[in-house]
Amino acid sequence: LANRVSEIDLGVNYKFNWGAPAGAPMVYKTPSVAAVSRPVLIHKAPAAPHPIDWTGIYVGANGGYGWGPAKGTLSDAVGNVLAPYSYGVNGPIAGGFAGANYQLNQFVAGIEGDWQRSSLTGNNQVDAPLGAAGVFPGGPFTIATTIKNYESVRGRIGFAFNRFLVYGTGGWAWGDPSVSYAVFGSAPFFSSSGTSSGW
Repeated sequence: LANRVSEIDLGVNYKFNWGAPAGAPMVYKTPSVAAVSRPVLIHKAPAAPHPIDWTGIYVGANGGYGWGPAKGTLSDAVGNVLAPYSYGVNGPIAGGFAGANYQLNQFVAGIEGDWQRSSLTGNNQVDAPLGAAGVFPGGPFTIATTIKNYESVRGRIGFAFNRFLVYGTGGWAWGDPSVSYAVFGSAPFFSSSGTSSGW
């Protein structure tokens, strides 16, 4: 068999030299270090996160607890003034909402509407002290308010900070309260219902 001479070039190469005759002196060469060409490493910055854009439409549902004032002037069926009243109503609420926003730079403008099914109730015993006996039309009276539905439409302006939106909102609301009253100790003898609205 022919003798073989091995050379090792640093790092990457392993060579076999074939074909030297038997008994021939071996000549060793100093291995040359070949220049290894490596690509220049390019370090890319991570991709910037996609900015949050509040432009678009949305729908949703909500539930909770609500409260508010009920105030007015009590009158009889023909309009005679009987007594003023002022008290609070409260109870559970649930409903849905829909809206739309438009974002320009950090400025966000939008509009939203909602409908709520509620059970806001309250009554006033101030005009009917415990133990008082009432005589119509002099009173004292027990007055009760119930609100079963209400809606609103609101505008919105604000500033967006990526995933956070700081805004103010205001608009118009309306509902269908019913007010009933009775001489204290008696069943309600008059009930007034309709639509109330306000900012």
